[in-house]
Amino acid sequence: MDLLIKILRDIFYWFRLRLVRFSQLLYYTGREFLRDQCPTRAAAMTYFTMLSLIPLMILVFAIFKASGGGALIEDAVKPLLFKALSPGTGEAISKAIDQLLDKSRPGTLGTIGVIFLLITAFSLMDQLEFNLNKIWSVKGKRSFLQRWVYYWAALSIFPLLVGASVSLSAYLKSIESVIHISDRVMPQGVNLAPLGLQGLAFFLLYMIFPKTKVRFWSAFWGAVAASMLWEITKSAYLVYSEHAINYNLVYGSLATLPLFMIWLFLSWMVVLFGAEISYAVQNFDSIRQAGKRVEVPFQTYEVLGLSLMYEVSRRFIEGTEPVKADDLIARHKLPSYLIETALEQLRDFELLKVANGEIILTKNPENLTVDDVIEAVKVGGAKEINFNDRVLEKKMSGFLKQIEKSSRKIKAEWNM
Repeated sequence: MDLLIKILRDIFYWFRLRLVRFSQLLYYTGREFLRDQCPTRAAAMTYFTMLSLIPLMILVFAIFKASGGGALIEDAVKPLLFKALSPGTGEAISKAIDQLLDKSRPGTLGTIGVIFLLITAFSLMDQLEFNLNKIWSVKGKRSFLQRWVYYWAALSIFPLLVGASVSLSAYLKSIESVIHISDRVMPQGVNLAPLGLQGLAFFLLYMIFPKTKVRFWSAFWGAVAASMLWEITKSAYLVYSEHAINYNLVYGSLATLPLFMIWLFLSWMVVLFGAEISYAVQNFDSIRQAGKRVEVPFQTYEVLGLSLMYEVSRRFIEGTEPVKADDLIARHKLPSYLIETALEQLRDFELLKVANGEIILTKNPENLTVDDVIEAVKVGGAKEINFNDRVLEKKMSGFLKQIEKSSRKIKAEWNM
């Protein structure tokens, strides 16, 4: 009996810990969601989507047709996309988009038109990458060529996912009469097939688009959360669109436009929230500590900057694989914002650079002095001292200058 009670107590304790951690995860995600101004970013993405939607769909359909899926576009892909783009707004938006697509085919646009189409379509993905990098606190962007390769790959993968979703649903329907599955089970399977591929699309987005290393499970849980939340949001939006006020009284023939924009805004909110989930899962401990930030003394940045440069220099001298930011965060067991602040200062002073996630030196460590490193991190950690006593301030300033002059001579004699 005592053993059973102990087992039940352990199970209860395990569930309680998981529940507390899950609650903390949601809290930190919500906090970061607001700190990163995600609602404002979602509004900006809605604007970019309105500008880039038609060019983007023209490119997607062109890739579909080039791969021999022309018939599939009209029969399955267009209805599926229009349903995702405008649930509850009727056929008005779908017809308007369809008419624009018929008039704007790549073959009728000419060279200038195709170039403009590519730039407009890729600007949406460029803005998406920018926002995901902001969520992940990533500085800088990929090179121009890298971005175009990533964007073109995304445009190529998307039609494959949509086609696979349509084909899988059709296959499940075709075997329904053969394997005699329950009338309740088969429709659920047909509905879950597109949902699974939708989750895969979210997973690839969170895994590939940020210019940083995103772990598998971080992207996975972000995709799961985004898929579930997107379905919940879609259901709530359908209820709202059915019971909302009559927009025809205000907007007339453009009545479906505000509903369409609301749906786009909600969709981007879900996408960014899923990205915040991925970030929170991967950086849970550092985010928790970041909520208790304290003023860091200059000496902490001195020691940290020297420690980071020592590790990078050691790898360089030994000829081993360059270190990555995640490795430094794990090794030092410090909040990520401390490591990132120090690395940013060292990058700004051109003592090191980041290439493909790897941190490498910009010069031979023999030519890097301790003084170079301390000067680089000084901006990140030093705080000005304000004296009320002007006489004391003058004396202390002179004293500090003497210390600085002596210590700089010593620091300049030591290299990395």
